[in-house]
Amino acid sequence: MQTSTPLESLHHIGLSKDQSAVYLYLLQNGMLSAAMLSKRLGITRTLVYKILDDLEKLQIVTKDDSFKVTRFKAEHPYTLRKIGERKKIEAEELSQRIETSIFPLISEFNLQSSKPAVHFMEGLAGVSQTLEDSLTAQETIYSYVDSDTLDSEVLDIDEQYVKKRLKKGIAKKILMAKTDQSAEYARNNQSELTQIRLIESENIPHFFSVMYMYDKKVSYITYKDSTFSSVLMHDASIYTMQRFVFEAMWRCAEIL
Repeated sequence: MQTSTPLESLHHIGLSKDQSAVYLYLLQNGMLSAAMLSKRLGITRTLVYKILDDLEKLQIVTKDDSFKVTRFKAEHPYTLRKIGERKKIEAEELSQRIETSIFPLISEFNLQSSKPAVHFMEGLAGVSQTLEDSLTAQETIYSYVDSDTLDSEVLDIDEQYVKKRLKKGIAKKILMAKTDQSAEYARNNQSELTQIRLIESENIPHFFSVMYMYDKKVSYITYKDSTFSSVLMHDASIYTMQRFVFEAMWRCAEIL
């Protein structure tokens, strides 16, 4: 197995050729001024200052102003781990931004393709992404909920979701099968932005699911035995059909 040189190793973790050269030279030679680095490495002083500023931001080089001329030193190689930690955080933030950005783009795609788009997600991360998308709703959210079977983990996520929804001022209409538990939930959560009605039936099946409708989208979250799945569909026809059924049931449902 071929061993990388120190310069190659620094380049592999994301430092440029010049950044790698400056950091390694400081590591090998101790504190130096920008002028000394420029002379010894053959890099213009202007560029050296730019490189040193970048390395300071990465927290792998620090400066010492106690001398007549500012000097710079390389921090311990362990500090290079901070680069990976920051990039991991940046990647996670980028991933979240992508997830919240692709749904409007999918809607644009659907307009020209005339094909329904289906996005399937697994786990609690999928639940969160599905709920986050509903926070982009430009109209009232219509929802069927099996409140009696809500998993505790889903409840925790839903609690945070409700706070965000109310803060954004997004209204929601919820239909639930009438049980003692759902009636209590309705009494405790009814508000100007959260309207809840109950469907009375002799036989009430548990479906371990939640359904949302908004902005020509229909989404489902299913949960049972700590298994979570989410489906988000972009289709105007399916949305229109489900919305029609919802409104018909809404008119007949019981108001507490």
